[in-house]
Amino acid sequence: MNKSIEFTQSQIKAYENNANMFIVPIKESMQYGAETMENYVFTNRYTPIKKGDKDIFIQEEFRLYTETQIDYKADTPNINLEWQPASKMTKEQSRLTISECIDVKAVRVQDITHEEKNKY
Repeated sequence: MNKSIEFTQSQIKAYENNANMFIVPIKESMQYGAETMENYVFTNRYTPIKKGDKDIFIQEEFRLYTETQIDYKADTPNINLEWQPASKMTKEQSRLTISECIDVKAVRVQDITHEEKNKY
C-alpha cells in the first residue's frame, strides 16, 4: 500500500536540498458535548507515516500543463495559475519519493533547538 504525505512549498525546497527531517502537522479535532453544553476536547493525534514505512510519495500543489507535463507550484510560486490541491496528486504525478522512514519522533515545535535542526 502506498502512503502519501502532503508537503508545503518550503518543505519541498528543503527536500530538494537534501533535508531529512520534516515537521508534519498532527490532526486535532474538537467536539462539543451536546447534553451539558460543556466543551470536551478529543485530541486525535497521529502522523501519516510510521517508522519502517517504504515508498512514501510527496504530494504538492500542481497543475497539468498537458497530459504528460506537470507544473509544480514550488518551482513557480509567483505565477498566478489555478493550482490543483496537493491532496489530488497521485503517486504517478509525484516527483518526490521517500524510500524509507527511519524514525518518527513527536516534539513540540517550540522545543526544537537550532542545533537539532542542523543535526539532521
